[in-house]
Amino acid sequence: MTPKDVRVMSSHRQVTYGEHTAPRDIGFGSRHGPAAVRRTDPYGQEGPRRMTRRASRTPADEVLLAAVRAAMGMSVRAADALGDVSTVQLRALTVLRENPGTNLLQLSEAMGVTVSTTSRLVDRLVAARLVDRRQSPQTRREISLFLTRTGRARVKRYDDLRLSSLRACLERLPDDQQEAVVAALRLLVHIEAPAGRAEGGVAPSA
Repeated sequence: MTPKDVRVMSSHRQVTYGEHTAPRDIGFGSRHGPAAVRRTDPYGQEGPRRMTRRASRTPADEVLLAAVRAAMGMSVRAADALGDVSTVQLRALTVLRENPGTNLLQLSEAMGVTVSTTSRLVDRLVAARLVDRRQSPQTRREISLFLTRTGRARVKRYDDLRLSSLRACLERLPDDQQEAVVAALRLLVHIEAPAGRAEGGVAPSA
């Protein structure tokens, strides 16, 4: 074996480079095998890290997470009811409804994905006749995006389905509690959307 040969010793989790032996990185920042995995694997069932994270959550934290999961479930069910549009596509349509004329870069930033991913998404929405591409009035090299009439109707139907689910939950509460819940949600929405950015909002152009 020449000095350049590389030999992997799976039984000791080591890699030999010529005459020098170093611990093999097994992906969890440890130098040894299963025992270390149990200590540090964030997805393991026995790891103290996982237990610590759970123990550090307060009852209020659990309520907030449950509320987020419930809202996401309502959105997924509404998208399933529409049948022909994904939740990601509906998110893009919502951004464009709130910000007609958004360009590709602004849409990608609002959705938190790359421009190339957004471009492919827009291609599918245009092919489905939900979005129109138009030349920007500011520069011919830039494309502005707008919902078609079908796109606007699809987003409205999506919102109607979500609202129906939310109202059904809210109406189970007494009137005074309904008002308290709505008031609290109004505060949360205001904090989550600074500088005038609501759901589907984009950052102002520089």
